[in-house]
Amino acid sequence: MTMRKSKFNIIFLFILYSQVEILMAATNQWSNAGSGISVSVNVVDFHEGHLDTLYAGSVHGLYRSDDGGLNWQLRGVSLIDRSILSLAINPQKPKTIYAGTRSGMWFSEDAGSTWMIVDHFDTGVLSISTGVNNLVYAGTFGQGVFKSPDAGVTWAHISTGFLSEIIFCVEVHPLNSDIVYAGTDNGMYKSTDAGISWMLIDKFSGLSVRSIAIGVEAGSGSVNVGTFGQGVFISSDGGNEWQASNNGLTDLNVRAVAIDSERPDLFFAGTSSEGFYRSKDSGRTWSSINDGLTNFSIRTISLISGDERRVLVGTAGSGVYSIDFVPEPVIRPSVYKLDLGAVKVSETASKMLEINNDGTEELIISEITTKETGNFSTSPKDFVVPVGGSKQIQIDFHPVSVGDIVENIEINSNDRDTPTLELEVRGIGQQASLTLTPSEIQFGDVALGSYVDTFIVLSNIGNISAKLRNAYFENDSFRLMSNLPSLLLSGSEIKLQLRFIPSMAKGISSRFVVLGEDESKIEALVDGVGSASELTLSTTMLDFSTVELVSDSLGVVLISNSGNISLRVNDLSIEGQGFTVASEERFVVEPAQEHRVLIRFSPQIAGEYVGQLLIRSDARINAEVRVPLRGNGSALALRAQNGLHVGRGISRMLNADLDANGSIDVVLADSAAGSLRILLNDGNGNFETQQRIPTNRSTYGNWDSPNAMAVAPIYGDALDLIVADPMARILSVLRNNGVGNLASDRNDIYIGYTVADVLPLDIDADGDFDLATANSDAASVLVLKNNGRGTFSTRDAYQVDLSPIDLASGNLNEDIFPDIVVANSGSGSVSVMLGDGSGKFNEPYEIQVGLNTTRVHVADIDADGDNDIIAANQGSKDIAIVVNNGDGTFYLDQRVPVGLAAIDMDLSDLTLDVFSDIVVVGGDGEFLTFIENNGNFNFSTRQVVTAKSIISDVAIFDVNNDGANDIVAIAPSDEELVVFLNEDARRGDAPRPPTKLMANDLGQDLGRRVELNWFAPEIDEQLGRTTHYVIYRADSIEGDYVAIDTVRQGLRRYVDVAATLADTFFYNVVASNASVSSAPSDTVWAISEPAPFFEFEVRNEGPYSIGDTIVVRTFVIPTVHSVTGISLYLSYDDSSLTLIDAQTDSLITNSSKNLSTAIPFNVDGLFAGRVYQNKLHNGAVGKVDLSILQSVGTALIDPGIVPVYLGELRFVANVEDQSILNIDNDLNNNRISAIADVDGSLVMPFIPAIPLEIAVNDFLVRGNIKLQAWPANTGSAVTVLLYDEAGELFLSPSNDLDPLKFGIQRLVDGNGDFNLRQVPPGSYDVLVKSPTHLQVRAQGGKVLVGEELADTTLNFEWVGRDTSSILLAGDANDDNRINLADFALLVDFFNQDVAQEPNARQSDFNGDDIVNIADFFLLAENFGLVGMEWSLPASKRPEVMYELERGHHGELRFTNSLSLRGMTLLVGKSPNDLTISGSIWDRPDVVTRIWQEKNGLRIASVLTDEAVDASVGSPFFVLPPEVSLLSGELLMEDGTILRIGMKEQVYLNVTNKLLNNYPNPFNPQTTIPFILANDGHVDLKIYNSMGQIIRSLFSGQIKRGAHDFAWDGKNDARKSVASGIYFYRLRVKDQLMVRRLLLVR
Repeated sequence: MTMRKSKFNIIFLFILYSQVEILMAATNQWSNAGSGISVSVNVVDFHEGHLDTLYAGSVHGLYRSDDGGLNWQLRGVSLIDRSILSLAINPQKPKTIYAGTRSGMWFSEDAGSTWMIVDHFDTGVLSISTGVNNLVYAGTFGQGVFKSPDAGVTWAHISTGFLSEIIFCVEVHPLNSDIVYAGTDNGMYKSTDAGISWMLIDKFSGLSVRSIAIGVEAGSGSVNVGTFGQGVFISSDGGNEWQASNNGLTDLNVRAVAIDSERPDLFFAGTSSEGFYRSKDSGRTWSSINDGLTNFSIRTISLISGDERRVLVGTAGSGVYSIDFVPEPVIRPSVYKLDLGAVKVSETASKMLEINNDGTEELIISEITTKETGNFSTSPKDFVVPVGGSKQIQIDFHPVSVGDIVENIEINSNDRDTPTLELEVRGIGQQASLTLTPSEIQFGDVALGSYVDTFIVLSNIGNISAKLRNAYFENDSFRLMSNLPSLLLSGSEIKLQLRFIPSMAKGISSRFVVLGEDESKIEALVDGVGSASELTLSTTMLDFSTVELVSDSLGVVLISNSGNISLRVNDLSIEGQGFTVASEERFVVEPAQEHRVLIRFSPQIAGEYVGQLLIRSDARINAEVRVPLRGNGSALALRAQNGLHVGRGISRMLNADLDANGSIDVVLADSAAGSLRILLNDGNGNFETQQRIPTNRSTYGNWDSPNAMAVAPIYGDALDLIVADPMARILSVLRNNGVGNLASDRNDIYIGYTVADVLPLDIDADGDFDLATANSDAASVLVLKNNGRGTFSTRDAYQVDLSPIDLASGNLNEDIFPDIVVANSGSGSVSVMLGDGSGKFNEPYEIQVGLNTTRVHVADIDADGDNDIIAANQGSKDIAIVVNNGDGTFYLDQRVPVGLAAIDMDLSDLTLDVFSDIVVVGGDGEFLTFIENNGNFNFSTRQVVTAKSIISDVAIFDVNNDGANDIVAIAPSDEELVVFLNEDARRGDAPRPPTKLMANDLGQDLGRRVELNWFAPEIDEQLGRTTHYVIYRADSIEGDYVAIDTVRQGLRRYVDVAATLADTFFYNVVASNASVSSAPSDTVWAISEPAPFFEFEVRNEGPYSIGDTIVVRTFVIPTVHSVTGISLYLSYDDSSLTLIDAQTDSLITNSSKNLSTAIPFNVDGLFAGRVYQNKLHNGAVGKVDLSILQSVGTALIDPGIVPVYLGELRFVANVEDQSILNIDNDLNNNRISAIADVDGSLVMPFIPAIPLEIAVNDFLVRGNIKLQAWPANTGSAVTVLLYDEAGELFLSPSNDLDPLKFGIQRLVDGNGDFNLRQVPPGSYDVLVKSPTHLQVRAQGGKVLVGEELADTTLNFEWVGRDTSSILLAGDANDDNRINLADFALLVDFFNQDVAQEPNARQSDFNGDDIVNIADFFLLAENFGLVGMEWSLPASKRPEVMYELERGHHGELRFTNSLSLRGMTLLVGKSPNDLTISGSIWDRPDVVTRIWQEKNGLRIASVLTDEAVDASVGSPFFVLPPEVSLLSGELLMEDGTILRIGMKEQVYLNVTNKLLNNYPNPFNPQTTIPFILANDGHVDLKIYNSMGQIIRSLFSGQIKRGAHDFAWDGKNDARKSVASGIYFYRLRVKDQLMVRRLLLVR
């Protein structure tokens, strides 16, 4: 069976190829067109009615042939030897011929026998063209174009703009004589007004145009142009757009072009040197046909009509040639490019391609081939197309790749000119293509019980969306943590979170799979390793036993890893004082390895120490381990350093930072040598640098006996040195350069008394240090005032007790001025001198403190914040403690016994417990006694040093900068400075608890915030005892106190933001460091309550447009307060919002008068009579003030959370902006928005951080419409269309109630009002339509939005019956036409209630919820009307969609079978015997209605049930013979409308008739109907009142019957004309009919 089929195919192909060979053997052959002419022929012409008579213009004159070109003879003696350049024959007078020569124009009225010259021309006439109505055009050599309206009798020069051009060709459009083309040596010009004006066609600028051909087939629009040098140009749209068409032309010097009048796709071209070309595909390709030609220079082409098509060409030197084309097939596809659209890969889409045979022989398609890509295929592959027939082939597109695919299909046939036709096929291959990045993921080692997350990116790199079904792992240890979307758009990606949670300690691998909709999937490989570690310790407890104070001991804890992965120790920390870990850095212990942890025990005070080592790691088991620590500290001692040799005679010591390096230096007074020694501290307690003063560079000599010393910035910022010389009775001031180097000179101040001590202090608070001296021989204190330049000119003396020996200063009372205390050795007392701030002191008063007082200090001995007085008594061997009452009065609290004479004393904290301790030089200097201050005036005395030699002076300061004060003493007998380092620094002592804790509701909020404030000793923070404070909270005073937060040192305030509303909370605060904490502070409590606040409500909801009135209502919410008064201060942006006066309704601007009397708020109701102020702030725009008061003690508003209305503000939006309304709280300008409580307190309200924002965007457009017969006060849905100047439809989601529908869906209220917000400024065409009513357009056409600040208000017009905004009813199917389809829907739902049948709403035209006769009358009234549109081109509706036959007796019959639901007829006048009897409408289920319209009688019939089938010849309707059928429509079963035409109409007593246009007046379009009695030529034109042609609607042949054309109010240039009266004129042969119409813009 297979072999037989193959044999048959081979035979069939053999037959096909044999036929192709036979056909290809026959060729098109040229031959001489008769005898008698062998010269150069420039032009050949003939008359359509006399095909045997041919004329040829040659270089030697005119030849004529009377036998169709068999024989030629010279005619016209006058033209012999004249070169005939152009010929034309008058189409109305076939014997009238025009001939153009080099010297002018000739014409003949006897078919060329005799000739007369046309006097008008004095130059060569290169071209002549004739048209209808005796029009003749002539193109000249250098003088442009001439026109004759009377067959050549008179001529006018019409080539304005190209007078001097060489006109090679002039061509008049065969269907519109107003259109004329002129080809010149410099371009081509076009006239659309019969030569009155011309326009250069840009495409041809600079080209030499030699020939023009215009297609005569109606609607073809083809214009071909031959150029010399650029080939052929073709326009297929009547000359608007041009394309070069030279595919196949080998000579671009084209002298002649022609278009076949019967086959508009058949083009011809004659070239200068390559002969004759033909195109059978409208110029896409050209083929040369030159067989038989002896001369390939073609000058003219002439197409001879008749039974057989002939082509004549005139050649250069060889006469006229003729060709009769042999029968041949002509292949023509329905399209040359076929787009099959977008198709998914692996799917197939198909389209049909039609192959037509326009030739005269069978077209044999021998093969159709496609590329081997597999994207396209065809069927069938070979076939035969008969003459005039067609055959469809199927093109299948089944893309194998993604993206744009363009290929060619080759069709091989026996078409000689196109043996292989290439067609372009294209399509888009679509496919979702998923990728995962990265394609492999390694999670690495992950400890059991933990997890690791990473991300993978799922991308769709295809060109369509991908549907996703699922994503999963093949192993439960991996999880997808993100939601997988159901759809992934083309070109998008999503990041997916993946998690690895190992379930076992080993390597785990899996695949991450994503499934698509068609079971497609993509995978990524994932793997990870589950791991665990084990922590073991070398000991379970570490005991350090007993360790000496200020020394340390080390212990070791070994941490081992018995697991299989690295053990990460994340934290090592110590709990408990005295223990430290050598390193707290994180570390890693590899499997089977160990790590040494060193623990240091450093006791600072004696006693037992307990703590623990806390180890935190990532071990799966024992992740947190504690190792107990234990040790004991031994007793504390001071350690003496090696003495520093300083020489003999040292009597006094001063400690100060002279070189400003942060360390305390020492100055020694050598009273025996009369000099000073300066020891500079290097910061570590080493005094390696020593200076002796005076030096060899000094300009002064030694002192007599230097003793007391002090430092102060006398001359600048550095500490200058002041030295007292009691023997010389002077003070010396030595300038310090800031680094410890003293000036080479000194400033001596004569005192005149024996100076026992000197004290610098700022007595008069002028910023300069003054000086005070204790004068032992005068029992006085002398005060020297600094004038600011280091000069002391003013002195004041104050009498004190006997032998003043020592001075101290401090603030002793409640003021800020320094006071002085004087130690009086002779009287055993201290004198108190209180400063008054003016540089004076009050009268000194004495306090008896003991016997022979030697030293005095001012310090806060009890740490209560007040400075006390401490005095050393040599005679009574004790230390006096004088306590300050806080106001500058004192009492002697106690005298601490020393047991030895106290010859010197210093005090400071030696035990780091914030209390000042005392060191006393006792006896004759052989002892140093330490008196420890334990607080609460409890003092412990112990002998800390037994001196080996006499001590004369002692000081306490931090020598080595270790944070603990040390003891420094002078041993004059050993000539040494002795340093005792303090190794009993009690740094581990607990800090003192905070004091004066207060808790308060923070206020000005909505609750949940309690503020805490407290006091604490600064010394605790300075010494590191307090590093932070811990806040504790409980919900009852006996409850469990929970730590809620910590605050670093230096901060003594905290806000609890988690205090729940209206609940009572209790708080305490603990001072703490890393090792120890203080006792809790006192407990306080507070309740967090909401503050009152204001609210705004914008009454008219946004969005807002420019020009909108915005009403802002203000409210107050009192919360827990009883309100007796309100003050509200607001600010607004006056650049974008303009306030409206509440009293006058006028706008309040800067230019307004009486701003001071403007009333911003409209206050009514509760507060109407209680307004204290309602005004602009300071009479200026931008700020408003409102105050409301009630009598004192009476509540105006009770507590509550319900908003209470205050009043409203009204604004007008000025500009597009984001405006704010802000509540002001401006203390500087006393604009404080607040609430007055009934208890008299002023309560600050909560003010939101974000003010009220009002967004204003673009403009508001308002409109009003009325629906015909629609009930009053009833709203309706409408569609609003806005077209901008570019013709784009304005889309506005914020206005659109149904974005799925076309246009903007809005609701109109009962008054017909609607609005559109946020419309951008611009010019718009606006139309409105209701689902049951016709569309109307805004009055005036263009609507300008945004020209003014005010709203844009739309008024609509219906042109036709009136100029109101009424939308006419009857459009049941919402297609903007009222016709038979609407009548059918009315019949379908007649007498139905809308409530029971919702679909009946579309036929309820008057909105009364029932379809009845009232709705029918509305439809009948408006039947045939068309709603207004934005822009419609003037186009002729289809003449005939369905043809009926009409007999002589008026019967109408069907010509084709079809299924009908209804019909409508408009007849010329009312018949007397109208009947449906005997027609298909003669049925009980047919509803028929008849009513009178303006142009005739309307008949409508609709079947209520099923459609009726009409067969050929069956009766349709009977009209009396005298009644004309003006128009009609058929309603098909599927709801489509067909227009009725007549196949064989017999009109009895019917004449040509021009009917009234409708609508009239109109805007934007009207319809012009007319009736033709017979077939014929028709001209339909629009004229203005001046008689000028505005628009040519139609010109050409038309069949008899009823016709109509639409005019859109535009001229031939497609520009809208102005409102006014216009005339439309119909010419039928010699009959003219004119009517008037009115255009209203």
